[in-house]
Amino acid sequence: MLENIEWPNGIKYGHAWCDTNSLDQIWETLGEEYKKDNVYYAILQFEKEVRRRKRIQKNRLRTQAWDQVMNCVKNTPKDWNRWMKKVGITQNYIFYKYSRKESMTGYCTWCEKNVPVKAVKHNKTGKCPNCGHKIQYKAIGKQRMVSSREETAYLLQTCGQNFVVREFRASVKYDMLAYTKPIYNWWEQRRFVYDTDLNKKEFYYGYYRGTDEHRWIQGELYPNRPYYWGYEPRYPGRIYKKSLHGIQNKQFRRSGFYELIRKSEKIEPIYYLDRLSWYPYFEQLAKAGLDQLVDDILSTGTSIYFQEADSLGHALGIDKFRLNRLRNNKGGRIFLEWLIFEKGLGKVIKDDVIAWFSKCKINPTELSFILDRMSPEQIKNYLEKQAEESEKKPKDLVGTWKDYLDMAEKLGLNVKDSIVYRVRKLELRHNEVIQMLRDKEMDLKADEVVEKFPTIEAVCESLKKYEYKDQKYQIVAPRNVKDILAEGNELKHCITGKETYFDRMAKQESYLLFLRKTDTPEKPYYTLEVEPDEQYARSVLILTVKILTLRKQKNFW
Repeated sequence: MLENIEWPNGIKYGHAWCDTNSLDQIWETLGEEYKKDNVYYAILQFEKEVRRRKRIQKNRLRTQAWDQVMNCVKNTPKDWNRWMKKVGITQNYIFYKYSRKESMTGYCTWCEKNVPVKAVKHNKTGKCPNCGHKIQYKAIGKQRMVSSREETAYLLQTCGQNFVVREFRASVKYDMLAYTKPIYNWWEQRRFVYDTDLNKKEFYYGYYRGTDEHRWIQGELYPNRPYYWGYEPRYPGRIYKKSLHGIQNKQFRRSGFYELIRKSEKIEPIYYLDRLSWYPYFEQLAKAGLDQLVDDILSTGTSIYFQEADSLGHALGIDKFRLNRLRNNKGGRIFLEWLIFEKGLGKVIKDDVIAWFSKCKINPTELSFILDRMSPEQIKNYLEKQAEESEKKPKDLVGTWKDYLDMAEKLGLNVKDSIVYRVRKLELRHNEVIQMLRDKEMDLKADEVVEKFPTIEAVCESLKKYEYKDQKYQIVAPRNVKDILAEGNELKHCITGKETYFDRMAKQESYLLFLRKTDTPEKPYYTLEVEPDEQYARSVLILTVKILTLRKQKNFW
């Protein structure tokens, strides 16, 4: 290759020269289109083009195999465009002109009709009074453009002897000057081709350097975006159901997918088929109508207890009676966990109680610390009441409750007594127990310090003479060792972790005093260390207070 020739320093390709006979032979070989360039640059471009064609020819062997698969993909259905507008894109609006009148008229983007609206607000959600679809109200004039979020839609079709799952991304944009003429935008992002054994090959549309073209490429999609690294995620979306009847793959037809999409508004088919290969029981769950259980497993990425048995109920660790309750209540993973717990308990728990725990995402394991003293219904009622008073979620209060009982046990309280384990105000009592535990630890620490330095309590009593007060600040003397430890804990400094300061105080080499604001004398502000010379120390302390007071004034310094 000419480009691999090493040029001497100071020489450029513009200095290349050849005799006339050679030049004529070069132009004859390269062709007339290269004559416009310098002879060296012309040869360089000619060689690069030859190399590019060879590279493309080499990669054609790979792309031909891809094209054989992609050529089997059928065109989109005839009603695909309408389906995408009405079903694939789920975000719809009612545009209205704001008026002080109670009754107004708005334009629904789904039914494409003017409908009456009443007492609405910008961005508020509701339902169209004409078609009943979920919409969002948008006041004309609030913003120039309204764009929906990007959504995913899936088209499943036969693909030769296999079938393909086609992933589309879609959105719609409305100009407020012409909101009756929306601008729809959708594109096909990926294709997943499955064989008879549900083994998949992934293809994405993008630029392929091997052939210098935009085409379908086999492999995983890693988008080229700023500050984004990793595989392009997939999202649940609407499924075009009409084309499913033409898929003849036997494993797919008995996978439970058909039963699942009958009741599921959105689904992520790739993830379902991947999980099906790991957990074959998905098929039984879907066919049994346990859609919420399947959705929970898919969304959390976790498995459930399942073993081979003579019936589905026994396989799930329950029985036929509880299986029917799971189905009738549209129960998910947590509902199942409570039914398994109920079977071991030997007592029936009300369905509405289990449904409440499922809604709050509280499983029996999280309540094992209290289930020996209270029934599930009592726990539900207690958490509901505490959540209402504290304005916190019941699941958050479970951790507070367990933490409180653990601390109460450390304090020697009888946690089996209902007065203790079922306190009236849980959060308040929790904070009180924290303080009691801190006080207990502080008392033990204070006793250790006094035992090691017997004279230190008397020294603390003698420090009252250093106290001082003005309008802004005051100096406060500690009354005992516990006051010093409390000050250190509040301000989080080194006094509590070192015995050096207590040793100095016991030997009367230095004293610890507290600087407080006059309006909040109980709140720690700064800790001071002074020498024992009473007159000198008192003068320094007074000066410190005056300086702090002056610094509040604008003309200081």
